[in-house]
Amino acid sequence: MTVAYCLVKCNYDKQWNVYEVAEGSSDIDNIRRLGRTWIEKDVIWFDYTMSGIEFILDAEECQISFISDMPDEENKHAIVGVFLDGNEEELERIEINEKNKVYVLKNTSNSQVTVKVVKLSEAKRGTVGIENIQVRGGEACIKATEEKELLFEFVGDSITCGMGNEGVWGEDFSTQTENGNRTFAAITSRYFDADLSCVCYSGIGMIRREEENYTFCVPEMY
Repeated sequence: MTVAYCLVKCNYDKQWNVYEVAEGSSDIDNIRRLGRTWIEKDVIWFDYTMSGIEFILDAEECQISFISDMPDEENKHAIVGVFLDGNEEELERIEINEKNKVYVLKNTSNSQVTVKVVKLSEAKRGTVGIENIQVRGGEACIKATEEKELLFEFVGDSITCGMGNEGVWGEDFSTQTENGNRTFAAITSRYFDADLSCVCYSGIGMIRREEENYTFCVPEMY
């Protein structure tokens, strides 16, 4: 009876293995960054459409700690998609509606899974950061996926961002109806089995700006 209790207790108290994302940390080599990202103050930051991270998970449970500059406007928070094993449809959409948010993924497959976490909404609607990834159970580890042979980089405006591509004509804008995974850029990259990088802003032009509060055009952004 005592042995059974100890086994249950040990299983319940599995320790989290924490992967930090600080510049220079060996942990960062276990996370592949997608698109244009940067590390600042020990956080992986990304804002462009379909930018984010990818890794192979060998654990029963994974916890991702997000941080965001979170816009104040309702329905205009950053939206992040979680994809498993290259599936075209996201497992879950996460609205980053708090400055700090934790997402927990349960792996019930008893095998390794590839996890991709990317921003589905556009750059002007919030920047997303990842502070750390924690795993436990199984081998309790992650490792970076391999780069693909091809890399496509698309430069564009609201069409490349996917602005309103899941919305209804006439309704107010919301990041909930914006899906970078269903843009021409994402579809083309999947067809050619290529990595994807999007450099895009709604309302931006090559030589003039649609919105007065923009201080740059495409050449400066790129």
